[in-house]
Amino acid sequence: MPASTITYRRVTAADGEAIERLHRTLSDRDGYLRFFEFPPNNLRRLVELLTTADERHCAIGAFTGTECLGVADYVVDDDGRGAEVAIVVASESHTHGIGTRLLERLAAVAAAHGIRTLHADVLATNNAVFEMIGDAGWPVQQIGDGPEVHLVVDLPRPTAFRPTRTSTALRQAANLPAESTAAG
Repeated sequence: MPASTITYRRVTAADGEAIERLHRTLSDRDGYLRFFEFPPNNLRRLVELLTTADERHCAIGAFTGTECLGVADYVVDDDGRGAEVAIVVASESHTHGIGTRLLERLAAVAAAHGIRTLHADVLATNNAVFEMIGDAGWPVQQIGDGPEVHLVVDLPRPTAFRPTRTSTALRQAANLPAESTAAG
């Protein structure tokens, strides 16, 4: 699937059906890797949370037409400095870099809003997550060595910068003006 046909953007309430369809069509293995159980207990509630737009939630989707290929979201921690992150990509869309691009865009939004770390509990056998973080090039701290591990990624602090093609694209994905710079 050509990357040029994929649109990355914040999800809205209008995307609810497509996001629900994405989750319903996950393979049993992919669903288990994402939720540690499958299917999730309350998919409708999950979709409501993913399509909630407020200062504590953010979700970025990968779309081709009206089809949702993946979603990455965060929920801000109570202290406001970190956020729990989750990513899901359609089973047939793995290995196309969609998860990595979703994570990069989500991290850009998070950093622009003052979030310093992203964290997630993942199954130790979820190699795709480890590869995705490696592809993004961020150092990751792994806490625990059992079947479930806690991953913590320190986001780079935003600094004044000269816009590049990549930084401009990331700022556009974060819905920030291209000429803006963030203070650390």
